[in-house]
Amino acid sequence: MIVVVVLLLLFPVALVLSQLPQAILAACKTVGGGSTYVGIEFCEDAISFVTGTRVDLDYHLFGSIAVGLLADNTTSTKTKINSLLKAEDKAAAKKFGDATAIVEKAAAAAKECEDGFGKSNVTSPLTAEDGNAFELAKLGVGLLRFA
Repeated sequence: MIVVVVLLLLFPVALVLSQLPQAILAACKTVGGGSTYVGIEFCEDAISFVTGTRVDLDYHLFGSIAVGLLADNTTSTKTKINSLLKAEDKAAAKKFGDATAIVEKAAAAAKECEDGFGKSNVTSPLTAEDGNAFELAKLGVGLLRFA
């Protein structure tokens, strides 16, 4: 009898948790499907890693997660970091236009960094970091557009 009661109590939780991967995949297909900047798999990996068992998943949360990951991933100057933190605050405050503009600048800076090394025919020591920063920025922009 106790087992049945426990199962009945856990069923709604299991149902919500089983919907998490579908919600993430749907959002990632919307943003990453056909995108030249963000892959669906990258999007799923980034968002799934952070969300865990959250049940309030929507584009606002996904965009905030992507911007938060971008802020975490950025290791450049204090000015850039402060700018990204402002983007995270603006995304959290649902000021998506402002957040998007700041995040687009972060994507451009990562691309510019790599292009500078390429023009100098020097291998960039930041290729992985710049690539992740660029893709996280584009993921954040894409998700915030649907928020």
